[in-house]
Amino acid sequence: MPVFTAYFKVVRAAKVPLLLNLGIFLLLAVLLSGAASEQEAQFFAASKIPFALINEDEEGALARGLAEFLAEKGRQVPLAAERETLQDALFFRTVEYIAVIPRHFSERFLAGENPRIEKVIVPDSTSSYYVDQQINKFLNTALLYHLADQALSEDEIIELVQEDLKQETKVEILTFGEVDNFETDYHFYFRYAAYVLLSVIIAGISTVMISFNKPDLYLRNLSAPTSIRRVNGALLAGHLLFALAIWLLLLFLAAALYRGRLLNSGLMGFFSLNTLAFTFVCASIGFAVGGLVKNHDTMVGAVQVIALGLNFLGGVFVPQAVLGRSVLAVAKFLPSFWFVRANDLIGGLGSINKDAVKPIYESIFLQLGFAAAIFAAVLLFRKGKRKSHLA
Repeated sequence: MPVFTAYFKVVRAAKVPLLLNLGIFLLLAVLLSGAASEQEAQFFAASKIPFALINEDEEGALARGLAEFLAEKGRQVPLAAERETLQDALFFRTVEYIAVIPRHFSERFLAGENPRIEKVIVPDSTSSYYVDQQINKFLNTALLYHLADQALSEDEIIELVQEDLKQETKVEILTFGEVDNFETDYHFYFRYAAYVLLSVIIAGISTVMISFNKPDLYLRNLSAPTSIRRVNGALLAGHLLFALAIWLLLLFLAAALYRGRLLNSGLMGFFSLNTLAFTFVCASIGFAVGGLVKNHDTMVGAVQVIALGLNFLGGVFVPQAVLGRSVLAVAKFLPSFWFVRANDLIGGLGSINKDAVKPIYESIFLQLGFAAAIFAAVLLFRKGKRKSHLA
């Protein structure tokens, strides 16, 4: 009990920086989850590609109509028709696409000569395909009207083409099953909760461990009547209680923010289990870091490196779907990878059945395995360290 009481005295003494860090990280998690979910909701919105257009056929109605159409679909950047200016614009990514409409383009196009629009693009740019598509769509539609009725003037063709191309298709993302939860705001909230858990729990536990590992206090505990096993047990209990308090706070905030949408989704239990497993992982890492660092400054640096490293490689900040194969091969040896994998599987549940939840439980058990292995390794290290002090 004395060790357990001393544990929370240290926590209370450091409550101001811990609460400040917790508040900052929670705010970041909420903001990032909101921004990410909004971005995903607009996934199929047309992109405004920055482009430049050099129209050498200013008298041609077809060329003018094409220029107006592209300006509506993209973000036109006015540039002088000078080689150096255009090269600089591409180099600095001011534009990603430069189109040059040659002289007499409109006349030659309607005469069936198939004149070419010259283009210069950023190397390996995928956005150029979008601009090509818009140009082809406009010209193909104009050609259809011209072939259907060659008595139509250029202005009449442009008017008909513009009327047709105003029609847009509304795209909706549908999932099928009992629940429809994929890529909701609370799905992103629980993903970014990994950053909060890692940063706050590691910092809190390390702060306590630094105090208990001070040479005078450490040697006093070795010579005290209380066995070192009981001291370690009390420390572990304190670590777990502190970590569970942070976990409960995250769940409470999630329930307060998303209320019925989360609670009625049928997924709150899965999200809770997954974050609980990762909470134990964070506690074990904090236990390890606290046993290695000697002062607060070193601890802060270690926390940032570990938290950011695990979150980037694990797929918290960068979705696992866009990570390269080599990165994923390394990430599979990190607990954060399995946390994100479980979180994404939970968010994408269409129906809750044995086959659907099996990979979720596998990811959760793997996280618990990481936590147990780290705790065991740290206890063995502390045992060897104690023997060296007694020798």
